[in-house]
Amino acid sequence: WSCAVEESVHQQFEASLDANIVKTLQRFIMLQTQGAELGRETLKFLKAILKELDHAAPIESLGLLRGDARASLSQLTMPVFQLFGEKDNLVPLEAAEACQQLSKGGVKVYSGAGHLPFYSHQTEVIADVVSFLQEPAV
Repeated sequence: WSCAVEESVHQQFEASLDANIVKTLQRFIMLQTQGAELGRETLKFLKAILKELDHAAPIESLGLLRGDARASLSQLTMPVFQLFGEKDNLVPLEAAEACQQLSKGGVKVYSGAGHLPFYSHQTEVIADVVSFLQEPAV
């Protein structure tokens, strides 16, 4: 995505994971919560998860970010509900706008949310997901 993280930053992140995974993930979770409403609470939650994390998982899942799923997304015939945070430092709002053009269904940007709106805005996300699931199929 041209509006997302530059390739060089992605490569640096991969190299940093190889060099010191714990320190890199600590910086990563801080980036996910920086500037967001409820950022401190979310950061505390993520730090607790980090202690229990299988350290191979982030390296394996990082490969998922390399692929470009836009063509597949545009071919889906089922509705898709996509969640974005207004203050997300990792996925810019331009990506939400692009996703709205690519897929059937809804795109919701949560005001004040960082990278994890499903955690920081749980009540609103649950209500929106339930509403989306109850919509009649078109």
